[in-house]
Amino acid sequence: MRRVRKWAVIGRLAAIEQRHARDIPRLEFETDLAIKLGLTRGALRNYADAVRLVRRLPDPALRQILFRSSAVAASTLARWLHRDPQPARAYIAKNTLNGAVTNDRALLVAARQAQRSTQSRHAVPESAEVQLKTWLDTADDVSRKDLIYRLAPQLNTQYFDLTIHQPIDPLAQLLGLKAMLRIHESDNGADFKWKPHVDRRFDYFTMSIIEIPSMVVLERFRTEARSIWARALAATVYSDAVFLVLPSSAARRHFLSRIPSDGAVWINHPPAPRRSGARSRCESRPAIAKVGPRKIVVSTTRSFLADLFHEDQFR
Repeated sequence: MRRVRKWAVIGRLAAIEQRHARDIPRLEFETDLAIKLGLTRGALRNYADAVRLVRRLPDPALRQILFRSSAVAASTLARWLHRDPQPARAYIAKNTLNGAVTNDRALLVAARQAQRSTQSRHAVPESAEVQLKTWLDTADDVSRKDLIYRLAPQLNTQYFDLTIHQPIDPLAQLLGLKAMLRIHESDNGADFKWKPHVDRRFDYFTMSIIEIPSMVVLERFRTEARSIWARALAATVYSDAVFLVLPSSAARRHFLSRIPSDGAVWINHPPAPRRSGARSRCESRPAIAKVGPRKIVVSTTRSFLADLFHEDQFR
């Protein structure tokens, strides 16, 4: 508790004790616990909600900053990160002092202005390539190592780093590869050459992005699903993981309804039974096809970063 704010400890305590007191009515439980802690029931609930919001964030470095900040700052930033992650990350980077965001009043003003701007903005989200580059430019060492471990747990995260490459050879252009994220030895990132698996060393990991543009009607994602899927399969010859990024959730549903599901082990494919203990239906759950030792992740432009950090990457 030395550097962690008291609210975080109280909120965790409330969440833990709630799980062990399911036979007690919620109002009675919260009232009793609030009295023991010297709080109002509303304050106790706000603390527990703040902890819940922060713990859902995929980035451990951000969670650490928010747990060191006030409950107001933590809940405000957690909601802002979920709604519009890039401006929220930029605000945290500029306004973190001694590992915490301290000016609650300025934060609330900035968050309200950002929300009004988001609500009035109808442009499509930035491409997955731009999102990845922006994240890579602002991510700290802890976040980088977390992503390395999620994508390539077989590598030693202490001595590996991340770089983005732009494949320009004819095959990459044919497949529509926009960017390739490479996990490599920290001192060996400059001499990368894009090679098939049969002709390369196995001391690095590559992830490619194929972005599918918007189409006039959603039905086209069904009629062109097999050709798009063939491109993703072909990209696995050169990449350990391929992110196939569709423009929307509706486009992804149409696409998944027409691709062959045989020959791959699927996670979160729509016809597959829902996992026990699965979280809310509103949470982004990437459809992941395991094709031998490699993976194809079917994502969307809006959910790309969340899917990149999703816990199913471990499985």
